[in-house]
Amino acid sequence: MGEYPGVIYAEHPGFRPLVLDLHVPDGTGPFPLVVWIHGGAFLFGDRRFLPETLPPGSVFKALLDAEIAVATIDYRFSGEALFPAQVDDVKTALSFLRSSSERFDLDADRIGLWGESAGGHLAALAGLTDDAIAAVAAWYPLTDLRVLDPHNPDTPWAKLIGGPPADLPALAAQASPVSHVTADAPPFLIVHGAVDEALPISQSEQLHARLVAAGASSTFMPVEGAGHTFTGHDDVEGLIASTVAFLARSLTPPQPCPPKERGGDEQHHHKGEEGDAGPARGERRRGARPRRLPQMSRVSAVASDHTRKIARAITMTDHSG
Repeated sequence: MGEYPGVIYAEHPGFRPLVLDLHVPDGTGPFPLVVWIHGGAFLFGDRRFLPETLPPGSVFKALLDAEIAVATIDYRFSGEALFPAQVDDVKTALSFLRSSSERFDLDADRIGLWGESAGGHLAALAGLTDDAIAAVAAWYPLTDLRVLDPHNPDTPWAKLIGGPPADLPALAAQASPVSHVTADAPPFLIVHGAVDEALPISQSEQLHARLVAAGASSTFMPVEGAGHTFTGHDDVEGLIASTVAFLARSLTPPQPCPPKERGGDEQHHHKGEEGDAGPARGERRRGARPRRLPQMSRVSAVASDHTRKIARAITMTDHSG
């Protein structure tokens, strides 16, 4: 297994170096790649840590078990630089990984994105504005800045763009994934807690509806009884498995038999089943052998503190509009 921690992928004068950790499965590549984008209200977070509702390292292990390489990236927070710096950082990381694909035994034509909360927003936005992305998994994402308390200057999304969305309508639209939906969008899996009070499920419903209306492939999975970061849900590992299955199907080649075509407007209430991948861009390849969990830094107290900060930052505002 290839372990490449602390790889600097960009250096901007006046800012901290931007870093990623890359984990490549054992065996012979090139391997498909998923880029994990952490959440944190665009104010907090760390590439090394998952939300405290997930077992430490579980997302990364599940991807490696499916013979999918995973890169976890840092990006600039809104207190460091305003939008579009964050999505620019994601795209810079993608460019670095593509240009380094031979060095790291990656398949540059089979790259997917997976993000949660603010990271889900960035995954969706990058996936809709980079035509080389093969699939996007967005967990409880922010998708339209213009409809959540648009006059409040203190929301995380107002801090992201430098002012209330109502005062900056063009920039708010540019920063909203729903504004960039076309028929050429990659396959999407959107997973959202049905009782999420930090980012309401209507944000995901709106993105899913736009994708379906445009003729793109989208699978929407409401998680009954779950809040933000899937609090209150007793099968988070099932959600991870469903998401990895979607990404594996989207990033692996079709089997000799004709691929099964599925309609775009699909909705799954999670009870352990997998979401549908839909058609993917470009070639695909399939992995098979399970892989062990990489030795990653785990500081549970730090991860928990990040989660508490995120919850405070998001829930401090009223989403009534």
